Amino acid sequence: MKKILSLLILFCAVFFVNAQDETVDFKHVVDVDDKFAVKVAAYAPYVKPIVESVLENLKASNRVDVFSKATLQATRESRKNTKDASNVDTWLRKKIEKPVKYLVSGTINKVSILAGSRGGYKGEVSFSLKIVDKVSEQTIGQVEIFSEGTSMVNSKSSATSEAIRTTNQKQINFFKSIFKLRAPMVLIEKEKRGNAMEVLIGAGVPDGIDKKSQFIVSHMQDLGGGKTREVPIGELKVKEMQGEFTLCSVRKGGKDIFSKFNQGKNSIVVELKTKK
Repeated sequence: MKKILSLLILFCAVFFVNAQDETVDFKHVVDVDDKFAVKVAAYAPYVKPIVESVLENLKASNRVDVFSKATLQATRESRKNTKDASNVDTWLRKKIEKPVKYLVSGTINKVSILAGSRGGYKGEVSFSLKIVDKVSEQTIGQVEIFSEGTSMVNSKSSATSEAIRTTNQKQINFFKSIFKLRAPMVLIEKEKRGNAMEVLIGAGVPDGIDKKSQFIVSHMQDLGGGKTREVPIGELKVKEMQGEFTLCSVRKGGKDIFSKFNQGKNSIVVELKTKK
């Protein structure tokens, strides 16, 4: 009986810690199709390196959580290998799993390798990217990426790698133009008579925020059945950059921000406004 009671207490403790330990990440989850189309069959060997480049640059944009089959498999293997029956900490999920919201697919339009007159090789690549909302099935963005400024290298394989590398910043800029920065509100730094005056958000300089950045504050309204919708309740502007955090002044909606935040800070999402 004592053994059963001990196990029950342990189970309750694990459940409680698990609920407390789960963190909310407001970034959308994006999947990348690992089977890009090719305009010419001869381009097939270049699908893998270009898909890998897209994955890395999507991560580098720091705007979304990137999902891929390879990442999922690696995570599962890691959990399997590190789970220790004697260590409760290894039983816990550290993050709430979210559904994949967007899919990035692509088509390789051109791959060519030019031989230099004095030796060496120069590569050229172009590929199209398309981003689709998996719920509405609507295309939310598409672009054709071209390599440029490619250097001469000693081998053909290095030539294509170099050409793909020159597309990195173009990819990142495209992803940032489509996916807005989303971050949590960490705390209310200053309030007056139930109105939020200054707040701290969980994003900063590493996320591309500057002194001119402005934000929309929304409340995640629970619609039941695991569904939510975002209702705008206020606006912020930057007051002070604090490394990975940003102190903001409340421009609009101070009363609603104060009220909704105190009801549950995990229901508040801050989104960067598009610069005009």
